[in-house]
Amino acid sequence: MFARGSRRRRSGRAPPEAEDPDRGQPCNSCREQCPGFLLHGWRKICQHCKCPREEHAVHTVPVDLERIMCRLISDFQRHSISDDDSGCASEEYAWVPPGLKPEQVYQFFSCLPEDKVPYVNSPGEKYRIKQLLHQLPPHDSEAQYCTALEEEEKKELRAFSQQRKRENLGRGTVRIFPVTITGAICEECGKQIGGGDIAVFASRAGLGACWHPQCFVCSTCRELLVDLIYFYHAGKVYCGRHHAERLRPRCQACDEIIFSPECTEAEGRHWHMGHFCCFECEASLGGQRYVMRQSRPHCCACYEARHAEYCDGCGEHIGPPFTLHPPDPHLKSPMPTPSLGGGTLGKKEKEKRRHQLVSQRERMKKLRAWTRVRWLMRASTGMPQTAASAVVAAGELSWAAPSCHAVA
Repeated sequence: MFARGSRRRRSGRAPPEAEDPDRGQPCNSCREQCPGFLLHGWRKICQHCKCPREEHAVHTVPVDLERIMCRLISDFQRHSISDDDSGCASEEYAWVPPGLKPEQVYQFFSCLPEDKVPYVNSPGEKYRIKQLLHQLPPHDSEAQYCTALEEEEKKELRAFSQQRKRENLGRGTVRIFPVTITGAICEECGKQIGGGDIAVFASRAGLGACWHPQCFVCSTCRELLVDLIYFYHAGKVYCGRHHAERLRPRCQACDEIIFSPECTEAEGRHWHMGHFCCFECEASLGGQRYVMRQSRPHCCACYEARHAEYCDGCGEHIGPPFTLHPPDPHLKSPMPTPSLGGGTLGKKEKEKRRHQLVSQRERMKKLRAWTRVRWLMRASTGMPQTAASAVVAAGELSWAAPSCHAVA
């Protein structure tokens, strides 16, 4: 059953290129190395440079995303101030907190870093768009943006989204702290908010809870909560992405929340069935050796072709500490409790694997250093390679050469 579902999930296609307004946009990270954004068939990344959409020069909030935001929380779009105000803030900024007078808008944004103030056509506006795409992924709430969900998974996604809106979703309110009150303590930094200061209030956190504008950040990623949209959980505020990940595992390949009854788990991360594959060639890695590079699994062939290091002495590539994935990767997906909390998988196994990987990395570091010393001795003294090895092995350099065996 799961193999069939995996094939169907992998065969899911991205929206037609003609419908993607960001197609061809340059990458801010890769620059000229990326010919332009082209959505991957089922991953939420560029097919060319492998960077996510938000790393590209997306100039406006996509219409469909803005529609989802409007549905996610009312009054999401830009809030204007009366036209008779001189220097109307809605003309200067791409977004302003609702319900503020112009001088209060300026007071609010003066608390933020300059490069994060959403002036129109500024780095701050680009930052806001990037955070909208990252913090509030549409595939966390709308099935149409997911890849080939089963009917049961669609039902679970709808229930998941509705419960989060009902129990956790909120939007911060910006107000001037009354001068008649002695003040309050910021929930984030613990410093005083005095009378007359501008502050952010979150009703789900309680009537007295408030933050400095620059302190209203996600408890996980520490980024400003975009447009003051937050999810309150266990006494902390989160962005939409990281709140969802506290409740359900997220697939490291397609970036979607996992609702299927089984999933693959490796090194503390999770994948849909069939999505645990090589990041480059997409060959399945179930029961195969692989290398985890930047949280992305690679098969041995792709890693050696693209990322392998080469020995200064013999010129051969130095193999990484390959990890053998269990042949049966089917693990039970953490099932939600009534509060949507997920469980933790394999703590002892992950701790054991972590120590194994650290040991393997240390052996490889010593092997490279030993090879380098042997090469320098041979180059400077003319000593044959076997003699140089014997000198090192005899302890004349105060440490012993590590054993050179295949790391499985």
